[in-house]
Amino acid sequence: MIFKKNHKTSVLENIEFKKLVELLPEIIVRTDKDFNITFLNKHGLEIIGYTNKDIIKGLNIFEVLKKKEKSKARKNIKKLKNRQKIGLNEYAVIKKDGSSFSVLANSNVIEDSSGNFSGLRIVAMDLTEKKNSEEKFKENEQKYQLLAENVSDIIFVQDMALNITYASPSAFKVCGYVNEDMPRIKMKDIVTEDSYKKLISSFKKSADFIKKGIDIEVPLMEYEYIRKDGSTFWGELKVGFLRDLNGSITGILGVLRDVTERKKAEEKLKYISFHDNLTGLYSRSYFEKELERLDTKRQLPLSIIIGDLNGLKLVNDVFGHLKGDQYLNQIGKILKEYCRAEDIVARWGGDEFSILLPKTKSKIAYEIIKRIKDAVNEIKMDGIPLSISFGTSTKRNKNIDTRTLIQYAESNMYGNKLVEKRSLVSSIISTLERTLWEKSHETADHAQRIKELSTKLGNYLGLYQNKIDELILLSSLHDIGKVAIPEDILSKNGKLTKLEWEKIKKHPEVGYNICLSSPQLAIIADAVLAHHERWDGSGYPHGLKGETIPITSRILSVVDSYDVMVSGRNYKKPISKSKAVMEIKKYSGKQFDPKIVEKFIEIVKKK
Repeated sequence: MIFKKNHKTSVLENIEFKKLVELLPEIIVRTDKDFNITFLNKHGLEIIGYTNKDIIKGLNIFEVLKKKEKSKARKNIKKLKNRQKIGLNEYAVIKKDGSSFSVLANSNVIEDSSGNFSGLRIVAMDLTEKKNSEEKFKENEQKYQLLAENVSDIIFVQDMALNITYASPSAFKVCGYVNEDMPRIKMKDIVTEDSYKKLISSFKKSADFIKKGIDIEVPLMEYEYIRKDGSTFWGELKVGFLRDLNGSITGILGVLRDVTERKKAEEKLKYISFHDNLTGLYSRSYFEKELERLDTKRQLPLSIIIGDLNGLKLVNDVFGHLKGDQYLNQIGKILKEYCRAEDIVARWGGDEFSILLPKTKSKIAYEIIKRIKDAVNEIKMDGIPLSISFGTSTKRNKNIDTRTLIQYAESNMYGNKLVEKRSLVSSIISTLERTLWEKSHETADHAQRIKELSTKLGNYLGLYQNKIDELILLSSLHDIGKVAIPEDILSKNGKLTKLEWEKIKKHPEVGYNICLSSPQLAIIADAVLAHHERWDGSGYPHGLKGETIPITSRILSVVDSYDVMVSGRNYKKPISKSKAVMEIKKYSGKQFDPKIVEKFIEIVKKK
């Protein structure tokens, strides 16, 4: 039995259908045979901007299509009338406000009961969001492409066999490779052997974690890479894993940054922190770290040598700190040369050095000390012998504290230094005295004459024996500071320049420092400093006046001036004793102490 729908049922179904259509997120359109829109659902009205009143007044489908779309629409309608399939088509639709948007439409024809064309039924999807996404995607793609092509970092893609499938243009700038090279390049070809091992190990660990479902971030790593020309550079690598839709790893995306300059700076900083800037030896802080690291049972016996340079202050005072630095450098070179490769040689501080000798018995440590001292004794700088005192101690038992070990070595060194320094300073003073005679116009005969005359004058003045002894030393060493003055200034026949004269005037202070460096000479340090002071206060270096000038300096001033006049110099002829006495009298109370001049003239007249 066939049941026919009555009119009431049909109307109700039509109402329900319209309600359903109104809920759809697509644009639903119906036209008559002249393509006037007879129905446009709520979603369509909202998007296109028209109202039902506009539909009632009459709105043709071709009015809402852009001009360029109308021809395409007519062709498609013709095909539909001929019962041909046209599929989905994209059209540009004009809104009521004049703006436009794109839709993807599926259309079919409506026929009457006789099969005649009576209109179109259209379902369209708004492509605005899709178009915006595509535009955004295209814009982002362009940005990323521009970024990849212009950044200095290398952006690359690898497959799971670590073959490079893409590299940004910066690969050529950094390492000389172009995209044409990529199909032939494997990662192992462009990193050093050590770096390749570390790189593979890091990738495998990360991949294994990810396969187990543990999502980790691959840390930044530094590797050494090989350029196309064979040179190398250091690169900092950041990688991420590429996945397919199923989440499986399909490759690697990497960003490689050239950090060679930073690496060099770090290495330089590391070198500076671990090395002494002057000698190139290890620093004290590095020595202490190594001592802590090597303080194990496996490194026993562990020996330490502490060395202290003798006479450095004297060299600094006489020749300046530049010469003292050369002195330290020379010792540093000898220490490195005569120690073994595994020994840690460091500048302990100032004029002290330390040597750490793992797996070394005390006998070997003493042999090393002897080798170094023999080498040092062979070297003289500007006639001054080098000397260094050593002390050593050896840790044979793991219970001995390393601080105690260092104290033993230092104590041993200071004991040796007391013995060695005394003879060294005497040797240096003798060397300086010979150097003075060679560089200046001073002679041993001049020193001897001054010594005899000063002693006689001192006794005549009734000085105690200790002052007579000072006069004897002062006669030989009063001008010892001149060893620090360039020879060309000392031997100059013409008038000295202002700068040359300033250098000459420094010699009492240099002589003072030399004397203070030796206990035997310290007693004449003040007299050496003051031997160019004048009775009236016009002398140098401090402008002392009258009896504030040490008496030994006042005696020497008279005797030295007299002997220079009667003996002469290569730039000045000698004069007679009587004329010399007249000159001494002339400057009595100005340059010379009047009382000493009076007694001196009495002595000279008796001769």
